[in-house]
Amino acid sequence: MSWSTRLATVAGIDIKVHATFLLVLALGAYTFGATGGWQGALFGLLLTLLLFGSVALHELGHSLVAKAVGVRVKEIVLLPIGGVAVMLGRPRKAWHELVISLAGPAVNVVLAIGLGAFAAMGLWSGILNIHDLRLTESVEPSLAALVAWLFTANLTLAVFNMVPAFPMDGGRVLRAVLAMIIGHERASGFATRLGQVLAVALGGFGLVAGNPMLALVGIFVFLGASQERVAETSRRALSGLRVGDVTERASLALSSWQRVGDVAMTTMGFPQRYYPVFDGNAIVGVLSRDAMMAAVAAGGANLLVRDVMDEHVLRVREWDTVDEVLDRMQATEARVAVVAGRDRWVGMLSHEHALQAAQVLMALRTGQALPVVGRAVGLRA
Repeated sequence: MSWSTRLATVAGIDIKVHATFLLVLALGAYTFGATGGWQGALFGLLLTLLLFGSVALHELGHSLVAKAVGVRVKEIVLLPIGGVAVMLGRPRKAWHELVISLAGPAVNVVLAIGLGAFAAMGLWSGILNIHDLRLTESVEPSLAALVAWLFTANLTLAVFNMVPAFPMDGGRVLRAVLAMIIGHERASGFATRLGQVLAVALGGFGLVAGNPMLALVGIFVFLGASQERVAETSRRALSGLRVGDVTERASLALSSWQRVGDVAMTTMGFPQRYYPVFDGNAIVGVLSRDAMMAAVAAGGANLLVRDVMDEHVLRVREWDTVDEVLDRMQATEARVAVVAGRDRWVGMLSHEHALQAAQVLMALRTGQALPVVGRAVGLRA
């Protein structure tokens, strides 16, 4: 994710912080510094860092369990609204999604139990003062206040994330449990619709209560549930299809020794976004229109195609299923796959082209009108 800086790497997973996180640190320092002076500001900074440390551990819990069940995790990014674990792929079984989803809140529960036990021992031994266990911005900076804030925050993270509003952890748990009973397709539809309803309720409550952060969370939950519904609908439309059925039959291929400027002129009338690059009879890379135009704009018109192409080519067969290939593309972060037949290359498959194919198939199956030469006709499968 752009604007992010890597802080550490755990089990091969990069933990990054977004540049906007500095705003959260400033807010934490200001909130407690307004009444506690410079000591309060330092307390606010420390508390904010430890709170986001809890968020990072929450996401790390998801990520480590995901890796254990075979889902590749690229990175964890800490944002002002929380953390995001970027997974390259999706759980193949319902129980995989269940344990991955439960792992994050479970980490916060363990942290809350540990902090609660520490507070109890501190009170018993006299190290902590019970009067400092208050959750106010005007509290005197102390170890007891820090423990109280962290205990409450971790408990809140665990409970709030288990609200059954997809794509929150609780929504994913609900989908996983329902998938074991009624199947993934129906479970996903129910969970995402419920997520949208709860998101509207959450956002509305935030506006009425004068809590803009809660309203913002409601918006993000609604968008996440909507995005998942679109993705699931597209996957359902493409289910069972072979790659050869939806492949973009490329009409132009490039040679690795061609000049980028010449290619830009030649391809102006072609609708392709990706071009296979050959060296003799072998495919050695893929050149995207975006990369080509960026090279030209940067004064690289005299560069050769091999200098700007993507050498990491995902090769698939036309009889592979679309589901399998899209998962492989996500796992390898490939934007496009080169499709081969038994003795020749056939064309290209990109996420964009797969989405277009899904839209056509959904229209055919539901009888929605498709524009054809300026007029609409009703089509039914």
